Amino acid sequence: MLVRDSLRTEVAKQRALADDITDKQDQLRIDIDILNMMINRSEELMVQLRKRYEEEIQKRNDRYTQSPAVFCLLTFIGCIFVFTS
Repeated sequence: MLVRDSLRTEVAKQRALADDITDKQDQLRIDIDILNMMINRSEELMVQLRKRYEEEIQKRNDRYTQSPAVFCLLTFIGCIFVFTS
């Protein structure tokens, strides 16, 4: 009888330990899911920022190609600045 009680106590301890480990695993899975969502969102934002950056660069380039007079004037002013400095 004493051996049986001792074994039952040991089984109960092992079950409690297994339950704790399962709970920790579940929490880790939840944490990993949250981190994955954060990473995915950050990557989406990076893509949006990169696209916006490229659009702004293209707008800047278009401004100079569409108005050659302004480009020539800026170049001329730059040349004058270089020669007078």
